Amino acid sequence: MLFPAIGIFLAYLLLQWHCLTFDHDKQSLIWEVQTIFGKQNYQFLLADIQEIKITKVRGCRGGIFYYIKIYISSRKSPIPLVFSSITNAQSTAQSLGRFLRINVQDLTDRWS
Repeated sequence: MLFPAIGIFLAYLLLQWHCLTFDHDKQSLIWEVQTIFGKQNYQFLLADIQEIKITKVRGCRGGIFYYIKIYISSRKSPIPLVFSSITNAQSTAQSLGRFLRINVQDLTDRWS
């Protein structure tokens, strides 16, 4: 019973994708999450986005990943975007910050 449960959990983690859409006309952020159990859509107002942070994390095999974390006032946890390149993470975060008119906190000089 344990092995099928672990298999379903791993399939759930591996077979999911996320899509963020910023709708300037509706002033909203649409976060679409597709998993093996179906699709879920979440919609947030751009005005509810409080802050954006970039953090650095060491992976389990020694690699380094960079997270852009989007903090929204109505959510307990941030929406994470994962990058393997610091240049791409910083560029994306700065573009997002300019679009939303929010300062970006770059915390890549320390480990999370």
